[in-house]
Amino acid sequence: MISADMAHAIHPNYSDKHQANHHPRIGEGVVIKLNANQRYVTDSVSAAILRVLAAEASPPVPIQDFIVRQDGMCGSTIGPMIASKAGMKTIDIGAP
Repeated sequence: MISADMAHAIHPNYSDKHQANHHPRIGEGVVIKLNANQRYVTDSVSAAILRVLAAEASPPVPIQDFIVRQDGMCGSTIGPMIASKAGMKTIDIGAP
């Protein structure tokens, strides 16, 4: 299952709020949302499945990663709640 909504894009004045190698940009592809504190339901398996599907699409769908710094706050989605009730492999994605 895909839980899709919006995602944080990089803001030029606050680039330090993002992990150094993960700066999602507007118009450059779908964002996979990851968080070690499980605010998002994405795990390595669901991310890998989406990456394969995106690569095999015609034309391929560009993928970006949104990873919140561990000392920062992030929002949450309904993905974790729905995944726990449905028992389905789920991923949180968004448009920056």
